[in-house]
Amino acid sequence: MAQYEYLFTPLTIGTMTVPNRIVMCAHVHRLSDERFKEYYKARAKGGAGLLIQSHSLPGLTTGGYAPILDDRAIPALRDFVKVIHDYGTRIVAQFLHPGNLGGGERMQGGASLAPSAVTRKGLFPKEVAHEMDIDEIKAVVRNYAGAADRAREAGYDGVEIAAIWGLLVTSVSGDGTCHLCY
Repeated sequence: MAQYEYLFTPLTIGTMTVPNRIVMCAHVHRLSDERFKEYYKARAKGGAGLLIQSHSLPGLTTGGYAPILDDRAIPALRDFVKVIHDYGTRIVAQFLHPGNLGGGERMQGGASLAPSAVTRKGLFPKEVAHEMDIDEIKAVVRNYAGAADRAREAGYDGVEIAAIWGLLVTSVSGDGTCHLCY
């Protein structure tokens, strides 16, 4: 077991101490609300030290993702986080905005959002993205900040900003790095 010497030792990330180094990264799951809660609870009960909750979308209102856009969601999110914390597990909400990669029916105003009017390619339907103006950019920034405030109030241990190629917020370093903050 010497090869797993550190697996069950605590790890400090910023101000958060994770009880062990078993992490469930964010991923797409398409589960109903109840199955979603049970899915995460099972991982916490199983001993994961850190769960990264997938796809909390600041600025979007549909698509089956965590409802972090409205203060009315805080009590339910607080209950969810408490269940995870009851097992000693830490939980971080992942924020992302699909920008030009998102389906137009899910975006504000019915169009994909992007810094410029580009046409999607590849697997996605060819659609010209809505070129955001300064007010729309500021609104997205406010939505991220508001979502972070709600996550903190609900008891999350942090947030992860998904900033990879193709998303509205793209990694400055270009290496696909996501960042934890709080």
